[in-house]
Amino acid sequence: MAPGMGLSLPMRATWIFSSEKPGGYGGHDQYITRPQNGTWTTPKSLGPEINTRATEYGSYITPDGKFYFFSRPAGWGVNDAADLYWVDSRAVLGIK
Repeated sequence: MAPGMGLSLPMRATWIFSSEKPGGYGGHDQYITRPQNGTWTTPKSLGPEINTRATEYGSYITPDGKFYFFSRPAGWGVNDAADLYWVDSRAVLGIK
């Protein structure tokens, strides 16, 4: 998110997002946070099963909750296409 931009989510939601947080695996990595006692938990990395030295972005969980999709650039240029990846959502939603 750009500086100064806000995001409002219902406190029942799980939030998966991309960040260049220090200590990551590479470019933008995927993180998960959940509401707890009226605030958000400290974001946890989705780990090396999802994150690489490349940039991961575009988090999406299917409406039936079965699959988690994300993308990663197919090349290194700004206008390069992206590859789409999916995993069983339990691999992501099970991260505590």
